[in-house]
Amino acid sequence: MNLRFVLALILLTIGLGNAEVCQAEGVARSVKAITGIYSNLKYVKEAGDLVGVELFLLNTNDGLYVVFQSAEGGAASVPVVVKASLAGNRIEFNLPDITAYPGKFTGTIDNARIVGEFDKGYPSPTQPGSKFVMLRKNSYWQR
Repeated sequence: MNLRFVLALILLTIGLGNAEVCQAEGVARSVKAITGIYSNLKYVKEAGDLVGVELFLLNTNDGLYVVFQSAEGGAASVPVVVKASLAGNRIEFNLPDITAYPGKFTGTIDNARIVGEFDKGYPSPTQPGSKFVMLRKNSYWQR
């Protein structure tokens, strides 16, 4: 084998390895950029009700997870933890039937908010196309 060919092959291998590392680091950075708390949970003083949803996106060694909690007037639900998928700015996760919003959530995400809906018509089955808007901010419980 020609020495130049061997050297070129070694440099190409090192370059491809570095590209894979950079790509993996880029994915990790993009996931880190969107992890955090997203909420529209609020207390309605006139009604004396807590309403809305809140989720906490966490990056783990097993991928992205959502800690989800909702309130429909009165006490907040027990939080549930589910795996999420992220493709570009599209996020999806499925909540179990024991929650107030069972089914698949599909939405878009950036570092400021999540906008989306559940496949079963939530937040309002009587208003098709209505969407949840959750801003990235401190948790309702951190006030």
